[in-house]
Amino acid sequence: MDMREIQLHYNIDHLVIKADVLLCWGWIFCEDDPLADLQLRLSLTDGRVIERTVERGKLREDVRDAFPQNLNAAASGFMIISAWTDAELTTAELIVTITSGVRKYVPIYQRESVANGGFMPRKQHSSRMGVTLALRAFRLIRIGHFKVFWEKMRRYFAAHPARVRDPAEALRVALKGTNSGDPALLVIDHDLGGGAPQYRSRLIEQRIKAGKTSLLLTFHVPTLNFATQVYGPSGTGRIALTELDPLLELAREGWIRDIYFNNSVSFRHPERVPDFICALRKISGGHLTLAVHDFNMLCPSHFLLNSSGKFCDVPATHVCASCLPLNQEGFVNFFPARDIRLWRSNWRKVIDEADELVFFSHSTKQLFLKAYPDVERGRLHVRPHAMDYFRVQPLHISSSSKLHIGVVGNIGRHKGSQVIAQLANTIKEQGCEARITIFGLIDEPVSKEVVTITGRYSHEELPNLIAKSGVNLMLLPSIVPETFSYVIHELIQMELPIVCFNLGAQADALRDYTLGRVIPPLDAGELLDALLVAHDDLRTR
Repeated sequence: MDMREIQLHYNIDHLVIKADVLLCWGWIFCEDDPLADLQLRLSLTDGRVIERTVERGKLREDVRDAFPQNLNAAASGFMIISAWTDAELTTAELIVTITSGVRKYVPIYQRESVANGGFMPRKQHSSRMGVTLALRAFRLIRIGHFKVFWEKMRRYFAAHPARVRDPAEALRVALKGTNSGDPALLVIDHDLGGGAPQYRSRLIEQRIKAGKTSLLLTFHVPTLNFATQVYGPSGTGRIALTELDPLLELAREGWIRDIYFNNSVSFRHPERVPDFICALRKISGGHLTLAVHDFNMLCPSHFLLNSSGKFCDVPATHVCASCLPLNQEGFVNFFPARDIRLWRSNWRKVIDEADELVFFSHSTKQLFLKAYPDVERGRLHVRPHAMDYFRVQPLHISSSSKLHIGVVGNIGRHKGSQVIAQLANTIKEQGCEARITIFGLIDEPVSKEVVTITGRYSHEELPNLIAKSGVNLMLLPSIVPETFSYVIHELIQMELPIVCFNLGAQADALRDYTLGRVIPPLDAGELLDALLVAHDDLRTR
C-alpha cells in the first residue's frame, strides 16, 4: 500500500510536558487496516532518542459513534506516559505501523528556535475530524453516552489544583486557623479512584469528626502537578505545588508531625518519593505508617503485571531486572531508570523508617515478604478493611434460568477487561445463551449482543441493580491479586454465588464462603465451561 493512500484519523486530546515528563492521550486509527504497533519517539537536546511502546486499544465510544462504518474506530484510544533525565525535549512524534507494514509519523510536539536564541514549544493537534468530533463528543456527553472515556476524564480532571503565588503561606494560614492545637497529619495518596482513596477519605472524615486536622498530598495527573489540601476546622481547596519543598518548610515550623502514606502511584519521578518521606520524617519526628494498598513498594508495575501482561508472583530479582526495562504497564514510564534494585533500595529506606506497615490481607503480606524477606515482622500488621459503609439484606436470585454472569466495577486491564471481552466473544461464537451484565464500566470493546453495561452506580444502588438485572452468577475477573477487594465482600454480604481466579485476597475471601468457587486462571473457552458447571451446581442444589 502506498503511504499516501493511508487514511489515518487521529486527535491529541490532551498533552502536557513538565520539565522531564510527558503525558498525552487521544485516539488514532487507520481507515483501511488495523494498527499493528504504536510507538512514541522522543528526541532530546543531548542527542538521545527514546522510543516507547504506547498503551493503545482503549475503548472510545465517542470515536466509534463518529465513525459508525469503521470497525477500527472503537478501540482507538491511547495514553502516553514518559519520563527522562538530564536533557530537554526537542521533538515528540508517534510512529504508526499498520498491519500491512506501512509506517506513518505523527508529530505531537516540536521545540522551535526563536529570534533571541531561546526556544518556544509548538504542540501539534492535527486531525482530520478533530473539531467535528469534539462537537459530537459534547452532544454525546449531554445525552449520557461517551461513558467509559468520559468517566476516566472526569476522574483525571477532578479537583484541579489552583495555582497560588506562595503555596506554603496559603497552607500555613489554613493550618493556623485550626482549633485542634495539634500539628496536622500528612496523608500521601493518589487521586486515581478505587479503594485507596476511599479508605483515605474515611480516615480524614474520622479525624474531622474528632476535631483534628489533616493535610493531603496528592498528584494531579493532567497538569503533572502535586496538589495539597487542608481538611479540618479551617480547610482549603486544592493548591498546586510544582515541587515538595514547601511541605518540608511547614514540617520545620511544626505544622506537620505524623505521616500516613496511603499510596503514591502516578506521582512523577516516583523514585524520589521515598527520600522525601524519610526527610520529612526526620524533620517532624512523628509516627510513620505505610498502608499497603497495592504492590508499588515492590515494583513500579504496581499490580505486578510483567512485560507480557501476566501476574509475575514476585520472582527472583534477576528476573525482575530483565522484565522492568521492557515493561509498559501503567505508570512504569514515570521511572526512567527502570532499575528494580534501585527501586527497592529506595523503598527499603522508608520501610525501615516506618513505625508500622498495614496490610489488608494475609496474601498481600506474604507477597510483600517475597520482595523484602528480612523485614522486622513486629511492625507488620494485617487489618482487613471495615465494611460498615455497606449494610444490605441477602438477595434472592433465580438459578433456574440460563447462565447470566454479573461483573461489578470499572473493569480495566488488571481487573480483567480482556477476560470479559474474550468471554463475550466465545459466548457469541459458540451460540451459547449466556449473557453478561457489567455493573460499572469496561475499557475494552465488548459484544453488545452478549454484554449489557449499566454505567456508574453508587453503593446504595448496587443491590437493587443486581436484583433487577436477572444475573445468577457473579464473576470477579481480576488477573492480579487484590489486596482486599471491597467488591467481593459486598457480594458476600448479598449472599450471591461468586467465582474468582486463584489470586490474592479475593481467593482468600471465597475459600471459606459457601457460595464461592475459586478456579485457576483459564482461557475464554475453559472459563465459560467452568462458569456453566458452577451454574449447573447451583441449579441442582
